[in-house]
Amino acid sequence: MTKCKCFTVAAIAFLFIAGCAKETTPTKTMFVESIPSADTLIVEGQGKQQRVRLCGVEVPKAQMQQAKKLLQTLVDPAEGWVVVWPMKMTNKGELIAEVYAPVPGKRDEEKSLNGELLAMGLAKVSAEKCSNREAFESAEQDAKERRVGIWKMR
Repeated sequence: MTKCKCFTVAAIAFLFIAGCAKETTPTKTMFVESIPSADTLIVEGQGKQQRVRLCGVEVPKAQMQQAKKLLQTLVDPAEGWVVVWPMKMTNKGELIAEVYAPVPGKRDEEKSLNGELLAMGLAKVSAEKCSNREAFESAEQDAKERRVGIWKMR
């Protein structure tokens, strides 16, 4: 059995919940060029620009602006890099991925952008296959129980 190649304790814990399904998936450390929408980043790595859509999340229209602002705060402008766990490539060349950003001031910690949108109640788990689906569903359930974001009125 191979070991998970995770960059931080936070990433290891997050992946452990999902059974370490990504242990053979190559990761890419990329710099964020821009965040054009609530679930999409434009990143650059190895001299190539790539559009990356967050796997497993669906942001309702009413939450788009707030979700985009959250992503902008999670990507530390001083660092500007994220770790991308590719899931698949679309026919249009868009990379569907799980994306982790370093926690500002804590070089050994990362946060899942996908999971944070769900935990803050700014997205729902989509039907799309993602290796951390169980963790995402747990984050969504927690947001529902705390009645935050889209779950306030329910």
